[in-house]
Amino acid sequence: MTRFFTDESGFDALGWDMIYAHHWRNTEEDTDRQRRKQAEYMVKGHVPVSCFAYILVYDEPTLQKVLTWQRIYGVDIPVRISKQAYYDHL
Repeated sequence: MTRFFTDESGFDALGWDMIYAHHWRNTEEDTDRQRRKQAEYMVKGHVPVSCFAYILVYDEPTLQKVLTWQRIYGVDIPVRISKQAYYDHL
């Protein structure tokens, strides 16, 4: 069941084992894996660019889009490609 928190104490309630898991497609034994993997921490207002270590994208075309946006907006954050960080294409 999804729960909401309004402060940092919510980090302890996240399913870190699932968040860091490489394979997280739902299974017959565990039909809730994808929901737990997608835990979010929402921020009111904004997050300074300096808080981002890198941007993760799925493929080369998306990397090129992000690099273009960075040039337009004057942002310089490293961009990495990782297909492992996303759901398999179904």
